[in-house]
Amino acid sequence: MDEKALEESLELYKSQLSHVEQSLLAAGSEGNADLLQLRNDLKELVSLTEEGLLSLKKSNILKSLEEQNQNQSHDDEYAAFQAAIEEENDSSAVKDRKENESEEYAAFQAALDDSDLKTGDDSVLQDYSKPSISTDSIKKELSEIVGTLCRAPYVHEWGSSSYHNAMVTDIEIGDGNEVIVSVLFCNPTHEGMLPCEYHIEGKCKFSDDQCRFSHGQSVKLEDLREYTEPNYSSLKMESPCLALFTDGLWYRAVIVDVLEKDHQFTVSYDNYDETATLDLKDILPLHSTDSDSSDEELVEEDIVNDDSGDDSSEEDMLPRYLMGSNQTNEALGVWEEHTRGIGSKLMAKMGYIVGQGLGKRSQGRAEPVPIHLIPQGKSLDKIMELKERAGDVDVFNVSKKVGRKKPIKKPNSLNNGSAKSSEDVFQFINKKLGGKKGNIKELIHHPTSHKTKNAPVRILEKELSSRSDRNLNVQLLKTEEEIRATEKELSRLNEAMKRHEKKDAGMVKQYGAKIAKAEHYLKELKTSEKTIQNHKTKRGNHKKLTIF
Repeated sequence: MDEKALEESLELYKSQLSHVEQSLLAAGSEGNADLLQLRNDLKELVSLTEEGLLSLKKSNILKSLEEQNQNQSHDDEYAAFQAAIEEENDSSAVKDRKENESEEYAAFQAALDDSDLKTGDDSVLQDYSKPSISTDSIKKELSEIVGTLCRAPYVHEWGSSSYHNAMVTDIEIGDGNEVIVSVLFCNPTHEGMLPCEYHIEGKCKFSDDQCRFSHGQSVKLEDLREYTEPNYSSLKMESPCLALFTDGLWYRAVIVDVLEKDHQFTVSYDNYDETATLDLKDILPLHSTDSDSSDEELVEEDIVNDDSGDDSSEEDMLPRYLMGSNQTNEALGVWEEHTRGIGSKLMAKMGYIVGQGLGKRSQGRAEPVPIHLIPQGKSLDKIMELKERAGDVDVFNVSKKVGRKKPIKKPNSLNNGSAKSSEDVFQFINKKLGGKKGNIKELIHHPTSHKTKNAPVRILEKELSSRSDRNLNVQLLKTEEEIRATEKELSRLNEAMKRHEKKDAGMVKQYGAKIAKAEHYLKELKTSEKTIQNHKTKRGNHKKLTIF
């Protein structure tokens, strides 16, 4: 029991003892044997409770003193650790900076020399990596790519990446004649993907880093994929899609109604309690099965060709990471050959012995934790099946993937230093990207056809004839819910206006306007409800007559 509970029990025992003594006084000199025994028991119980309470208070005081001493020792230890870090930084800062910069540059050059050029569809890019070809000539030949529609990767803040339809807006040439393209996304799903309207018009006053909207995302040319044309013929009731919202972003939604006459669709947003009627251009059909199958093919390709060095570049886009417990032969801290190695130095100062495990008694891990890369959207059963098919080969190990991904070095076919003809560029565009062009002005969307749940639109009789019975029931249910919500809001506004009736005439006027608007909206809703009910009754009677 804690201290508070003991104190409450002690007060209760004392109160009971007081009642017993009063009863004994009222009984006279003879008393009662049972009351006398009860009084003695209560006195003994009070005595024991007081002793226990005193002992508990002493132990709490001792415990608090020990915690204070321990916190003080931790503060001293942390101060010593900070002093060691400052001493280490001051002593080795200037010396290590120059040495490690030269070592890192040498290692980087060696890595560039060892790296190979990709094969297959990217054969055109091999010609551009030759130093003899000028940057201007490369940009001139690749200028035809500007305006081409494609699929480009977008890396999210949490580390995962996904491909989206995009448009190439600019060409840049990096180090080693590496071709970098700037893309703007056609269907942005996050604010970082949303194209800057002022930048497209050339009027943005902010730099690329300061503007909250996208001025173009830099992507390697070989990472682009062919543009996926939306298949609008697959749109039907309850089809998943991406729908444009009022903020210019595209959100997941479901088709709840099809207006064939106007070529419009009514969608219900997954993350918002709202519906909207949109034109066809503001809807993008989703086909989740396509992405799932592509991920599955990538993983199976790893299993079959694990020992080969020619892996698909699409493996880079698998987004989910899993910390695994499989063993690895990589030494702890081997990456520090390219850094200043401050981590190992601090660990050595704290008593770590190279080659032994972590922890006070070296009982912890002695090797780095390998990172496992698993395909997105696959179940545990599917992953276990892939592991069983792979046998002893660890197909999900990232370090092995990095080792395999070094491209095969091929001799450069352009020994004379001449550039490829522009015909090769067009073949590359048509084969890799599909060759479809787009208009950059169309990337700025201004949704104007939204009809949200608060829009006072009356449902007409002629609009209901093309709808199914299920759609009528859904619409009637939504209308009834909206009527209840509007009546509740109207009651709240009336109460608020009464509170301000004698205080603020301006507020009363504002509330009056809101009440008038709400009453008009409620009237429209009730008219729509009556129209739907009448149409359902007429349709039901017609069915009965037809059956008769």
